[in-house]
Amino acid sequence: MVICFALRYFASTTAPMPYDEAMLVKATEEISLRPGAVNLPLHGYNHPLAQLYFAKLGTLLLGHNLVGFRFMSVVLGTAGCWLIFALVRRAWGVWPAVFSLALLCFNGFHIGVSRFALERTYLFFVALALYLFWRAVHEERPGLFLAAGAAIGVGALTSEHSLFLLPIFAIYLALDGEKRKWYGRWQTYAAVVLAFAIFTPEIYWMLTNPGEPGFGQGATQLDTGDQMTRLRPGRLSAAPLALYIPPLYYKFSERLSVYPVMSLAGGLMLLAGVLHATVTRQDSLSKLLLVLFWLIFAGFTFTAGPLGEFKWVAMTLFAAAPLAGRMLYRLFERQALYGVLGCISLLYIAAFGIWVANHSINCYYSPLWPPSDAQVSTCRAKQDLYVIVREECDFPSLMGSPLFPARYRSYYVKRYLLAISLLYNDDLPNEDPAEKLPRMLDAVLRIAPDDPEVRAWQRRVEDRHGGVQTTWP
Repeated sequence: MVICFALRYFASTTAPMPYDEAMLVKATEEISLRPGAVNLPLHGYNHPLAQLYFAKLGTLLLGHNLVGFRFMSVVLGTAGCWLIFALVRRAWGVWPAVFSLALLCFNGFHIGVSRFALERTYLFFVALALYLFWRAVHEERPGLFLAAGAAIGVGALTSEHSLFLLPIFAIYLALDGEKRKWYGRWQTYAAVVLAFAIFTPEIYWMLTNPGEPGFGQGATQLDTGDQMTRLRPGRLSAAPLALYIPPLYYKFSERLSVYPVMSLAGGLMLLAGVLHATVTRQDSLSKLLLVLFWLIFAGFTFTAGPLGEFKWVAMTLFAAAPLAGRMLYRLFERQALYGVLGCISLLYIAAFGIWVANHSINCYYSPLWPPSDAQVSTCRAKQDLYVIVREECDFPSLMGSPLFPARYRSYYVKRYLLAISLLYNDDLPNEDPAEKLPRMLDAVLRIAPDDPEVRAWQRRVEDRHGGVQTTWP
């Protein structure tokens, strides 16, 4: 657990902010309990409110800096791994739990989602709800059923994905004859009501703020209903499989992910654990984890569409890791050769996880299956255009915040110049250079007004688009 925390903490101190995390900065700074100036936002950036307050809590504990801003994400990411360990230890014993923890601890994707102050902290509440729900039905403790409902509610206030646990739990109870008695208990329905009661701030925000601008200057906010419209029912998607086999993402998607990916060996091992559990005899916990995995995996395979993102099925990781951990333990028990091969695989997975934590700044791909340079350049340029131009996010002024360490300035200057060069050379389809170039240059000039390369680009653009009105001095 110490290694698990250390990897995520170190990664959180080295990774520059992606645009959606940057959009939370202003909102977090505006939270106030001062008399006469109380401001408690009911919505985050494109997701419910909880992540705003987690980030604010971290800055109150550790100061108004990047470490504090991301601290709760690191803590909750690590705690989620411990909850899976505790769940597996109760059901299958210590050593399967240790293997499960190792697979999560060094998982490159989980390290990636734990280092940013983003909505992926909902995974902690998924793990908490799984732990409480399984204990409730396995140990006949109705009070824990209510606690599981509360965990789902708080998780939904972080990301709407947590609500998928309600039908998953309902289907699990229906499939197990001994568990169907829970349909006759009031705690079952009270847990559902409690989950939605906790989620009411988001429901209220959606009803009272249709089309409300976001925290960026004119940035369009997305609520839960908007997020649902991103689904494309009936259209196949490789995104769920790409979480475990990352090269598929670069083959079938037009975008790259801001999150690091897991190693191919780790992904295949997790899938092998799921398939092994699917075709062998299942106990109570195996059934629950398989229902979770296959419903989410299959659901998004047939609804995410070609541009779906593998992070949408992130909660399946908490089903796959325990199943793979149990499979590894059984292999160690049966055959020494399998144990040696398993140790080699785990060492490779660990090395890959450590690599991810140490190379956070290049967060678009792994070194084993890099996309083309052109694909990376186009992805970064489009993201920067989205931030500066389409979202009208005042990203340069946000860099003056203590949450942005000065060492990241040159990183963003290089990225904005990349976008400018691709625009200038008409290498970004469907983008109008005459419209976009002045605002991109304005942004980079505000970051590095004395940089000679920036000024050179300014003169070059003015020579070609001399009639364009600019906002720089």
